[in-house]
Amino acid sequence: MQTKTIKTQRTFRLRLSFWQYLLIFTSLALIISSILTLITPEEEKIVFQNDSFTANYDQTQSTFKKISFSGVSPVLPEFFKIYAASDKSTTAEIIANQIINEKDMIPHQSVLNYWLGNNAQLAKSTYENNYTYVEVSDLEKNDLFILKPEAIQTCLNFYTKYSAGLALIPQEKSIEFLNNEEEQEITVENEAHILQIPLTYELDGFPVFYTNESEYPFICKINNKYDLERVVFKNFFHKFEPSLKLPPLNINQAINNIKNGIVSVISAESQIVEIIDLNWINEANLYSAEIEYRYDDKLKLAYPFYRFSGKLTNSAGLNIQASLITPAVAVSKEK
Repeated sequence: MQTKTIKTQRTFRLRLSFWQYLLIFTSLALIISSILTLITPEEEKIVFQNDSFTANYDQTQSTFKKISFSGVSPVLPEFFKIYAASDKSTTAEIIANQIINEKDMIPHQSVLNYWLGNNAQLAKSTYENNYTYVEVSDLEKNDLFILKPEAIQTCLNFYTKYSAGLALIPQEKSIEFLNNEEEQEITVENEAHILQIPLTYELDGFPVFYTNESEYPFICKINNKYDLERVVFKNFFHKFEPSLKLPPLNINQAINNIKNGIVSVISAESQIVEIIDLNWINEANLYSAEIEYRYDDKLKLAYPFYRFSGKLTNSAGLNIQASLITPAVAVSKEK
């Protein structure tokens, strides 16, 4: 009987020791985990409040069911710089007023935000937040081919004069070469009479776009007499300074962003219909990707995005050629 009691006590002690050891081990694990959490820096990310990056160009939002990518991934740096925008040194309104005064323009009697001058016109678009300046030449058309360097310089002269030394760079790969027919058509460089030259800022060699817009913020249209036929300037005048660095997201992480709704379709075309339903995308076959910076007008930051091009198929089975953007660094949406 005594032997049995001793064995029971030993078994209880062993069991007690086991639970004591388990409790000690669990407590130590929790303490170590807490210490690691404290000393491990939280992943930095941009917390944005801008619906422009989760809404499409038509203000709808898209849900993507299936996504594939068959293109070449762009070369990514080890870190992307995130840039803060400084206070504006000038504004589109200031430039517009300078032009109005120089050209002795007067407001149109019946059209709001429209000014007329001697062979010149100026119009403001409140929706697109930009101005369009047009010069009307009295000279007859000629068949001389335009020279790209001289046309670019004419464009730069305008922006150098008015934009207070901001570093706007002609985007030569996106220049449109046009003929001088009544209905102008795109042609090759050595047969062009008119050039349409887009300009924007560049950050680390990447062009900068405004929020989720697909077009460049600044445009010059130059004819073969090197006159400014048309100039578009957005209210987007800033200088940019680096504020922090973030590691890039790879293609797969960017596609996960799209699946999670952090995406904006910035342009879409169909050969069948004009109004395109982008709410539900059954399949997205993306075939190209490039990096560009975009200015977040809520955070006053410029940070990198992927711009994907590809074919989308919506819930009605319609094939759509589209471009879409998603951040190339870690982000989260403010709740």
